[in-house]
Amino acid sequence: MIIVDTGFWVALFNNKDQYHLIAQQTLAQYSSQPLITTWCVLTESCHQSVVVRSEYVRFLNIAQGSIHKLETYLLLSGRIG
Repeated sequence: MIIVDTGFWVALFNNKDQYHLIAQQTLAQYSSQPLITTWCVLTESCHQSVVVRSEYVRFLNIAQGSIHKLETYLLLSGRIG
């Protein structure tokens, strides 16, 4: 289980990011491990990575479709759930 924060998503989906290649290699290296993130992180990543709505939708589709072991969580005040 790998906890994934905004920086990873931004690097993974932005081929101009200085850490893009490292993010791709890391994803491939740990492909058997589930990725854990929150909707807050995905939202922040989208806002930092995309400009138009179609890119936002594409980002979410790739995040959930191409990474078959992605678990997302909703953070509620005072607890994780």
